[in-house]
Parts: sequence; structure tokens; C-alpha cells
Amino acid sequence: MEQHVEPAMHRQLDIQLLREVIDGDAYATVAQRWGLSRSAVDRRIKGLAVQLTQAVGVDGLQESGAAFVKRLRMHRDAILQALQHFDPTQVSSQREARVLSPDEVDLGARRVRSRSTRPLHDLALYYLPFATGLRPLEVARLTVGDYLLADGSVRRESRVRADVAINGRDRPLFFNHRRLDEALGAYLEERVGAGHGLGAAEQWRGLDPHGPLFLGAEGEVYPITPNGGEGQNRYVCRPLLEIYRKIFRQADIPGLCTQSARLSGFVRGPLLALPAGPLEAIAGVETGRDSYDSSIPGSFAIAGERTQRAVYAELRGPLLRSSPPAGRGWDLAALTLAARRDSYSDFGSAATYQAGIEVRPARTLLLRASAATSFKPPTLLQTNVPDQSFPTEAFGLVDPARGNEPVVGGEVVRSTNPALGPERGKAYALGAVWEPDGMLGTRFGLTGWKVRINDLIGLAFPQVLVNNEGLFPGVVTRGPASGGSPGPITRVLWGEVNYGAVDTSGVDLEASHAWKAMGGTWTAAAAVTRARKHQVVLSPSVPAEDRLGRRFYDFWSPSGRVGCRWASARRAGALA
Repeated sequence: MEQHVEPAMHRQLDIQLLREVIDGDAYATVAQRWGLSRSAVDRRIKGLAVQLTQAVGVDGLQESGAAFVKRLRMHRDAILQALQHFDPTQVSSQREARVLSPDEVDLGARRVRSRSTRPLHDLALYYLPFATGLRPLEVARLTVGDYLLADGSVRRESRVRADVAINGRDRPLFFNHRRLDEALGAYLEERVGAGHGLGAAEQWRGLDPHGPLFLGAEGEVYPITPNGGEGQNRYVCRPLLEIYRKIFRQADIPGLCTQSARLSGFVRGPLLALPAGPLEAIAGVETGRDSYDSSIPGSFAIAGERTQRAVYAELRGPLLRSSPPAGRGWDLAALTLAARRDSYSDFGSAATYQAGIEVRPARTLLLRASAATSFKPPTLLQTNVPDQSFPTEAFGLVDPARGNEPVVGGEVVRSTNPALGPERGKAYALGAVWEPDGMLGTRFGLTGWKVRINDLIGLAFPQVLVNNEGLFPGVVTRGPASGGSPGPITRVLWGEVNYGAVDTSGVDLEASHAWKAMGGTWTAAAAVTRARKHQVVLSPSVPAEDRLGRRFYDFWSPSGRVGCRWASARRAGALA
């Protein structure tokens, strides 16, 4: 049982725990020494480490790295130095929750899938709060019948029953999240294969409708225990809380916790009912602040900061849906539209868009196409260049506008280009996927793609800027003209400019096969890529250069992954 200490002593104890762990003591040793549980030690030292990175800064350690004890020990000296400047009384113990963007949610899902020892179970848990806003205790109380109908289809309109809800009040519950359906469907199929929580074979996908929706690795029920004093109606499911903490560490998304997942869930869901199904919507806002500070005492100092705001929305609507006489239906065609606008304090705003269509003429065949725009803002280092002056003679400059005469008596100023803009791109994809009706079998995917990026940012040599004076207004400054000739160059602004471009296209081919053997699921996968075109503009006013590398003409080159993975209800392994 954990000791109870006053808030000030609580902070000092956290500091002492952190010192002992980074000095090499094992969690179990520290926990026994202070009368704490091992999980409590883990939670408290990592929480303190995160606060250190936020309030003081730890040289070489980012906030995301504070979740791994190995990294904490690697940065022991930097942590001890940061502790000398840390004032525990000035740090709030509350974490700021924020709404995550769809890209961040998907990135976290990919990390959970690759890092978890129970990928199907943990991925379904990961998506659940985003899709429904449920709390961990409510997740532990859900039953199979809350999610499934007797015929095995998803119960789109369900209820958070009074005995499930934390506040004891019945409320609506909607399951209209495609990725959650995929993740939960795969997990429930794994449960059936492992023989956990079975019921009648012909109903509820062979599971007991009154049994918990989520079970432990051996099929055990997650225990729910009282959490409070006598007479208080408070409960907690500690194993599931620890699993969620582990999942969010694996996702490695700054600010991700159960509260932020629930906040993100509240801004997504069905918008209205269409004949083929619900129109799903995602909308959100983001805000952030970036800062950069690099200096060498007595030599130079570079510092800058900016704020960023964004608003985004995405709609997905089914156009047609199959209605087979038996079994579950599927979307025959669906359209996705998305838009996003970012505003930066140091250079302006930019809008990006995306559209995609999916056509599934059969349950096992998917055809898809998409188009999207993108942009990348200049970095703070590119927009906060300290002024440095050099004589033009140091670069051996010549002036093509004056018969290539040497430029003398002028200056080259290394500085920030106030006209620097973002890099912009367009991407297109067209593909087809053949996949099994279930988790086992062979999957093939073929995707053709094309990407064009314009206005690449680069630092051109001063002579290149002089040679292309007309492309970069204001970069070259001249004296008064005389005799019909331009005046002599007096100044060249040497800063980053937008001039480069990349135009590339190709085809991706992937294949995988999954089968059951030796008490688990085996998956063998491989991918190859053929780049058809890769042209790059490396200098202003220069034709695009073909940079496509081939070992043989028309060669398919291995790319991405070639490997084999094994997973069971308890553990997983991979060879790549």
C-alpha cells in the first residue's frame, strides 16, 4: 500500500525516487525501500521526468524520451543538473489535454501495432476512447452484447448503461468508427481462436454476449475494485489503467492521455444519416508554440519563436452499400473530403485539401484513388538567421549584367529572407487491394503514385543569386545606373530562397500471407517499389535533372519491409 505524504513531501519523494532509479537501482528495490508498488514508482519518476523536460529542460532528452527508463539513465548527469534548477512548487501536477489531429491518431496506432505484445487487443483499446469518449473503467464494464447484435453485426446505436457509466446515468453510445470496427473485429476473432469467453457458435460471433468485451491474455476478467473510503461509491480497474498508460507510451504522441483521447472523440462522430449509412465527420483545432535557441558564449546566438494555429475538418460518406441476404453488408463506394488551414505568426497562412474515393465491388476487393495538397513551413532556423557581413571579393563574384566584371567594394550579407515562403506539394495515388474475408489468407496491394513538390527551400551560393537576379527581387542591390548599364552591385542578401522542385512517380507492390500455426498467427510480408521518374531542380533557371537510380533498366527494387511476424494472445515476435 502506498504511503500518504503531504504535497511538498510528495514532490521531494518523487525527486528521491528518480535519483535512485537513474543511479541504477531496480524498480522493485526502490519500491520495497519506500513501501510503494512497482507501478507507483514507475508512474511517479516518469511524471517527474516529463515535468523536468517541460519546466527546466534536460540536455539531450525530449519529453517523449522521459517515458523510457533506459533513456533516463543515459542522461543521468543532465537530469541531476536540471534538478538543481527545478522548483517543484511552481509546477502543476495536472496534464494539459489537447485534441489530436487524425494524422496523430493514425501515427499512434501504427506505433502501437508495431510495439505491442498484444497488438490486436491493444489497438482496439487505443481506438475506443477516440471513437466513443468512454473512460477506462467504463471500457472494463462493457460487454460483448453492448457492441454486437445477435447476428454478429455492430450495434451502431448502443447505450452506456447506468451500471457501466461512472456517474451512474444511462447515456447514448454510438459505434460508427471504421478503424475501431476493424481493430475490434480482429481482436474478437483472435478471442474466438483462443477459446476465450465463448458462447453459442451461431450468434454474437461465437462469443458470450454477457461477457466482458475485453479480456486478459489468458482469458481472465479484468478486476474492478473499490477505490475510496467506506461508503464512497468509487471503483477502479487498475490493470486496464496500466494497459492504457503502456499503450499511450507506445503511441509516443505528446500530450496523449485518456482525457485527450476522449476530447478527440467528442469532435468526431456521425453528422447525419444518408441512405447508404451515416456521414462521419471529424473536426478540430490545434494550437502550439515553437521556440529555438542555440548559442555559443562569445561567438553567436540564434533564437526565435512562433505560434501556430490550425483548424481542420474531414467528412466520410458512404455512397452505396451492399445488402446481402445473409451476413453483414459493406460499403460499395465511399467518398472522403478533408480540408485544413494553418496560420503561423512569422510568415502567414496556408490551406491544404484532400479527396479520396473507395470502391469495393466485392468484400475482398478494394479500389481506391486519392489526391492531396501539402505544405511545409520554413524552420525557425531558416527564419531567424543572424546578420553577418562579408566583402563581395571573398566570393569572387562577377556581374553578368555588366559584362561579367568583378564585383568589388560591395558586401554579401548572410541574413533572413523576408520573402521566404513554404514548400508546397501535390500527391496523387491510384490502387487496388485484394484481401481475405477475415484475418487469415493472402493479401495483395498495388498502388501507383505521383508526387510533385515546388518551392523547395535552399541556400543558393551568392553567385547563383546574382545570375538569377530577376527571380529574386530585392536580393541584389545596385548603385545608380550610368550610360545605359545597370549600376554596380553594392549588396547581395544571402539567405534561403524558394527555387527547387521534385517530380517523382512510381508503383508500390505489397503482398502478405497470414496463417495459424504453433498456437499463434504467422504473417509473412514483402514489398517492392518501382520508381518510374525522379526529377529534381537543383538550381534556379536550370532544367530538371533526372536523378533516378537504376541497377538495371526497368528494375523492381525491394523497399519497405521483408519479414515474418508471429503473434498470439500473450506475446509476439518479428523477423525483418
